[in-house]
Amino acid sequence: MRRGSLVSACSFGLAMLPTFAVAQTYTISDLGVVPGGSASGTAALGISDNGYTTGKSDKPAGTPHAFFGNPGSLVDLGLPSGINFAIGTTVNSNRQVAGYLGTKKGGVTQYPKAARWSVAANGAVSVTTINPLGGTQCQAYGINDAGQVVGWSSVKLSSGGMHAFLWTNGTMVDLGGPPAGSDWRKATGINNNGVVVGRSGIGGWYRRPSDTAPISLPLGEANAVTVDGANHDIVAGSANDQAVLYDITAGAFVALTVNPAWTGTSSLADALNSVGQMVGRSDLGPFVYDPVNGMRALSGLFTQPAGLTWTLQQATGINSSGQICGFGYTMATGSTTKVYRGFLLSPTN
Repeated sequence: MRRGSLVSACSFGLAMLPTFAVAQTYTISDLGVVPGGSASGTAALGISDNGYTTGKSDKPAGTPHAFFGNPGSLVDLGLPSGINFAIGTTVNSNRQVAGYLGTKKGGVTQYPKAARWSVAANGAVSVTTINPLGGTQCQAYGINDAGQVVGWSSVKLSSGGMHAFLWTNGTMVDLGGPPAGSDWRKATGINNNGVVVGRSGIGGWYRRPSDTAPISLPLGEANAVTVDGANHDIVAGSANDQAVLYDITAGAFVALTVNPAWTGTSSLADALNSVGQMVGRSDLGPFVYDPVNGMRALSGLFTQPAGLTWTLQQATGINSSGQICGFGYTMATGSTTKVYRGFLLSPTN
């Protein structure tokens, strides 16, 4: 991390960080597959603060089904009539998953609907489809604990382009089309204050409930947003090819702790939590950042299970307990067969 690329501002005080959130090491758990799922082809894409995960788990013939749950007990969210695959991208603490439903026709993949699933305590699943903003396609990428969903939608051809949307209990709001110099805009996250963030072809943006239009951020990408202990709205993304945190409330970058042992040269934050941690991608593979230890490669922070070797491909989510989800593959000792699975990393200290 280049210290010089950051403006000094930090609302994540170290005193706010509970011991469990700054783990030195982790244990790794295989999320497993949905009932009847293929042995390979599971990926975790989101995690809630109370530990629920979501993502996709392939059925035979490679058909992805969205899932909800914990390691070894994934609930298959099913496929509505006329749909032949589903992906869960994000999950909240109230057992609600957002994502999208798709079809394949003539070998061409189509994404006609965003969706929000609700999972009852007894495992019963209900799904609400989200219709596009007058176009033919939409996908969801963010959900908050109130069940509000954000993502992108095509619009009528006369309007053009890909627009960001906010869906609240059946009502779609167009958050704006492509800014000047871009041909698309999508929303990637929403926090419990109702602040939406996203990206476009020219950079990141945010929109508070009081704003009438998206506001540009000094970020190349804005991929997630949370609320910290001081009730500041914090964004994770990238600037100048480096993972960053940006405090919307203060209007400045969060000053990040430098880890002298970190040798990565480029990084991108995909997720963050309320206590100052983020995870993402780098030229050294998936990383985790916290204000105590700085940035570290995840590959060296967990013990391999007996008889297996895990290779982590991407860390996609982190909750405020410090649990990290993502996907990668395992190989059994003496085998060259890769089994692609979702993982959960849990702090050991």
